[in-house]
Amino acid sequence: MMKSIPYQKFSPGTAPNASGLQICRFDDLAEEKQLVSCLMVTRGNMELIRQSYRSYKSQSWKHRELVIVSENVSDELRCLADDDCGEIRLVEVPKGSFTLGDLRNLSVARSRGDFICQWDDDDLYDPDRISISMKVLIESSVEAVFLYRLLLWWESRGRLSISSSRVWEGSIFARRSAISIYPSFAKGEDSIVTERIIRNNPVSLINYPQLYCYRVTGKNTCDVNHFENWFNHSSKVFKEEEFEAVFKLPCFRFANNELIG
Repeated sequence: MMKSIPYQKFSPGTAPNASGLQICRFDDLAEEKQLVSCLMVTRGNMELIRQSYRSYKSQSWKHRELVIVSENVSDELRCLADDDCGEIRLVEVPKGSFTLGDLRNLSVARSRGDFICQWDDDDLYDPDRISISMKVLIESSVEAVFLYRLLLWWESRGRLSISSSRVWEGSIFARRSAISIYPSFAKGEDSIVTERIIRNNPVSLINYPQLYCYRVTGKNTCDVNHFENWFNHSSKVFKEEEFEAVFKLPCFRFANNELIG
């Protein structure tokens, strides 16, 4: 099925603008010789990990690996990794020894791919998340792509929206060579790396919100006020009667069925 993927390319030191909008025609995969490393830093919540793993396994891009870094590795997680025939690279670290930035650096260090995709366990991904990102990156000849808008879902408050337009650092998909060392921060570490990437490299922003859903679960790194600000500045807020149609999007395929009805 042909998909028209809007994106904007900008050079280092310049900002995206409406006149720079381009369209990527996505009807097949880019050549799948490149290994993509999906990097998951997790607190070990198996319900979230299982959902994220199923989303990872459903990806149309087949040449990939999943690197899981955690301070809380359960027997169930070890079994999941053991049963996956080497596609999961599980890294267990001592509790309380590393910041989130340190753990992200470790995930990069233990990965093998020339392309890096952040894969947070509490978010939801379209099956073409990797393929579309790769297609836009190659077609636009850039070092990294990010989403310009994405879906926001606050489960406990029944709020669903399309975000404001900005560079969403959690959606990073980049050539390995473009990623710098993450600072040793407990939060905000990915913002620093994103700023360095866009300051020093050509980047494309994908304006295709259904590719990625950010979930507010109550266990996120940031506080409630941070997410209130996100929702208050959303470009579109869905009404309750619209939820059913939105939940039919492919990215919600592996979400908890009790939550989406």
